[in-house]
Amino acid sequence: MSVFELLASISLAPGGAETDSTGQLVQMIGMFVLVGAILAILIYFLLVRPQRRQSKESVGSTSTDSAPSDNFADQVTKRYADAYLIARMVTALGDVVKRLGIVLAIVAGVVGVVLGIKMGQREIVALFFGVIAGFFVGIPFFVLGIFVSAHGQVLKASLDNAVHTSPFLDEAQKAKVMSLR
Repeated sequence: MSVFELLASISLAPGGAETDSTGQLVQMIGMFVLVGAILAILIYFLLVRPQRRQSKESVGSTSTDSAPSDNFADQVTKRYADAYLIARMVTALGDVVKRLGIVLAIVAGVVGVVLGIKMGQREIVALFFGVIAGFFVGIPFFVLGIFVSAHGQVLKASLDNAVHTSPFLDEAQKAKVMSLR
């Protein structure tokens, strides 16, 4: 029973016979609270606690390092490498979305043709329905894939600029981070 059906049954119950529906509503609210509490605990243990531990470790390691510049350059290099990984993943996701748009356009086109023929239309009309269905399904996905891929490329360009102008890295480290060596 959905929430809307439950609320409708409470408001439409004749003579105030709300006890069964009210019990169901309380049970449903209890389930929402339980799921919310489980999600809050998971978020704490998977996101907040490890981040606090990592920040404590980084504060402790910076005060005891004998060569802070080498360690700092390694940290910067790792951060840039992680950012480049994210940029490559976003670009790849955009490519996947574009390919999905092409596949969905083909599937929608074939379904449109088959449905047009089954409805008794001539082949040319059915083909027209298929092409229109393919465009309406495939084009939005393809355009979304272009935007996602472009976002990944912009992120790569921003990272290239940040690495190139970084005062913390020498030329060899910059080339390594930007995958030029």
